[in-house]
Amino acid sequence: MPNVLRERWSRDRDGSRSASGNIDMPGLLAAWFADPAWREEAFRLPPAERREILADIGREAVVADTGRFGGELRWNLALLDWLWSGDAREDLALAHGAYLFSSLSDSLDFHGGTRPDSACETHGIAHIEDALARGRGVILFAAYQSHPGYALQGSALCARRIGIVRKAEAAGGPSLMLAGVGDHVWEIGATRTAARAMLAALACNEIIAVYSDYVYPGAPTADGILFGRAFPIARALLAVAWRSGAALLPMAVARDGPGRTSSIAVRFFADVRPGDDLDRETWIAAAALKVGVAMECMIRLHPAQWRLWNTLRHRCR
Repeated sequence: MPNVLRERWSRDRDGSRSASGNIDMPGLLAAWFADPAWREEAFRLPPAERREILADIGREAVVADTGRFGGELRWNLALLDWLWSGDAREDLALAHGAYLFSSLSDSLDFHGGTRPDSACETHGIAHIEDALARGRGVILFAAYQSHPGYALQGSALCARRIGIVRKAEAAGGPSLMLAGVGDHVWEIGATRTAARAMLAALACNEIIAVYSDYVYPGAPTADGILFGRAFPIARALLAVAWRSGAALLPMAVARDGPGRTSSIAVRFFADVRPGDDLDRETWIAAAALKVGVAMECMIRLHPAQWRLWNTLRHRCR
């Protein structure tokens, strides 16, 4: 049975290369998940065993530089030679590959309707409660780490209606990160009308969740700071926060290891909303800086689990 994972990897590591020889690894994993036959076979494996096999494949992809994945990752991480030594960056690259692949196992479990086998601890629930007590709604923002279902189904959020901003799947298949997370979660399409839906939800003191490290092509941005460089933050997110008066709470979901034995920690952090005595443009600029700093703090807590390392050079300046 474990061969279902290795067989697919053996086939796709050669057949999924672009004309230049690259492989989009997150795209490859999404394609596996979109295949019903593959999902059914992979789901039969015990979760811990499945995670371990996938983690090994991820490390292998980095070591062998399959589809130039490892080389591109190392090239991006070299920007941070002032922060991590060469050995530390290599360890980070290997761990990143392991986490990236093994996280697919959690998506299979949530989609399959089974509660994953991992223990989960939640910290900082008081920040959610305090923010909701203000009555203006909450915007949770995260840097891509482990599966968000651990937070969305946890005790802090399971009884709340939560809107998730995301781009619709191109193939119309299940969402890699949202399938099976619960009926209390609804999706807000990343369109020009998204702000209207977000504002309506926040006016009802509901919760909106976004990935603050992602900007849709063509969308206006404001400058945050990430690892000492200007980094784009979606301006629409900040404008909605300013207009609604919603709290801006960082959220991190992370495993303590990619393989067979590991647990999950969900962390909510204090509101980073700037003071409301600022004019709109000054407020948005201040919020962009605070969101960027919060993102960097979350990434530094669990650096191997940030999914967007291979975009760092393209997005920072």
